[in-house]
Amino acid sequence: MYKRGGISEESRKRDVAKTAKVLFQPASFMHFEYSSENQGIVTTREFIDGLVHHTFSLKLKHSVKLPTEQAYEGPNCINDKKIEDLKKLRIYIPEKYTCFFHEILMWPTTCNDSSDNA
Repeated sequence: MYKRGGISEESRKRDVAKTAKVLFQPASFMHFEYSSENQGIVTTREFIDGLVHHTFSLKLKHSVKLPTEQAYEGPNCINDKKIEDLKKLRIYIPEKYTCFFHEILMWPTTCNDSSDNA
């Protein structure tokens, strides 16, 4: 997760006037550099390959813990009415996705009307 806004590392110092501080406003930059090695650090330039750059640390202090266990043992049941609707869409599915789409149509179904809103 990343924080919104932020002041550039170069203008964060106390000796920089408040009016000279550079805020992270994506519309004011034309060039963005991001490295997976330095996650959360974005280097921006006002022009493509410009000489002046600004570095922003957008990563939050705390990290997000993702689940490590599988949520379901197998595919969840899909309502019969939804499966019927999906079957009507078959003709619009591109050829390269038909195998995946066919697999979904083979999932177990349920007749429970209370799951219509899901």
